[in-house]
Amino acid sequence: MAKKPDILRGSLEALILNFGIHQAPANSFGSQEPTPGAGSHETPCKSSDGDLGQLAVIVQQAPRLHFLRIEAYGSPKSDPLEGPEDHISLNSIQAVLTVKHLTFLAIDLPGGVLTSSGERAEICHICPNIGALLHKLKYLRLRVRNICPDALKPRDPAESLRLNKVIVNLSLKMDFPGITSATHSKRCDPPNEGGFFQLKAEMQEQAEVLGVKMASPKLIRILTHTFPQLETHSLDVLSGRTMLLEDRMRWDDDGNIVEDEPGAESDFSDDDSLSWFNTE
Repeated sequence: MAKKPDILRGSLEALILNFGIHQAPANSFGSQEPTPGAGSHETPCKSSDGDLGQLAVIVQQAPRLHFLRIEAYGSPKSDPLEGPEDHISLNSIQAVLTVKHLTFLAIDLPGGVLTSSGERAEICHICPNIGALLHKLKYLRLRVRNICPDALKPRDPAESLRLNKVIVNLSLKMDFPGITSATHSKRCDPPNEGGFFQLKAEMQEQAEVLGVKMASPKLIRILTHTFPQLETHSLDVLSGRTMLLEDRMRWDDDGNIVEDEPGAESDFSDDDSLSWFNTE
C-alpha cells in the first residue's frame, strides 16, 4: 500500500478493492458514490485469502470508513481457455464486509466468481451475507454472476430499515479489449431453476417486499438487457415502470419509459455459446 497503515486507519472513508485487470466504467457508479480523492483508497487485489489479511485488520480499525466498493472487470489469466472470470475467495470478501460503520456497499463482480478456499474450490452463496448487512446500510449496489432473493432479505423481517437506495444489475454486459459479455446472472441454488425470467421475477418480488420495510425508500432498481439489441433496461420497482438507459447513463439514472414487450429479453441463464466472446 502507498499509505502507511496508521495513516490509512485514521483517514480512510471509502475503500475500493479491484480484483480485475480493468477499471469499472464510470457509468457503473451510482451518482452518490464517492470518487477517488481525499479519504478514499483504491487497491488492486489478488484472489487469495492472504492478500486481504492485513487490509482486513486495517479496515476493522478505521472509524471513518463507511463506503466499500468491491469490483472485478476482467481476469488476469493469460489463457483464454480458462474462462473470462477470476475466482475470488469468499473468505477474503467476508473479512472486509464486517466493517463496523459500513453504510454504503457496492459489489460489482461481472468478471469474478466467488468460491470457497482450498484445493477444491466451489462456487459460494454470498447472498445471505449481503442480506445480513441490510439493517446497517443506506445504499446497496449489487451485480454478481450468481444471485438469488436472499441478497434482499434482511436478517430481521420486522425491523424498519434506513436503507433507501438499492440497485441490482442482473446484466453481466461488459465490453473490454479481449472480452465481451452478453449474458445475465444465474440463480444461486438450485441453479437455472425456471431460467432467467423466473429469477428476475423472484428478485422483483423480494425487492417489493424489501421496499415495504424501508423507512424512506427513494430508489429500487433492477437492471437487465435486451437481446439481440443489448439495450439496458431499468425496472423502477417503486413505480413499476421500465426505462431505457443509454450507454453512458449511470445505473441509477432515469431513462425514457419503455413499454413491456414479452420475449424482448433473452433467457441467458444457461451457458449459451454466445454468452462470451473472445475478441482478441
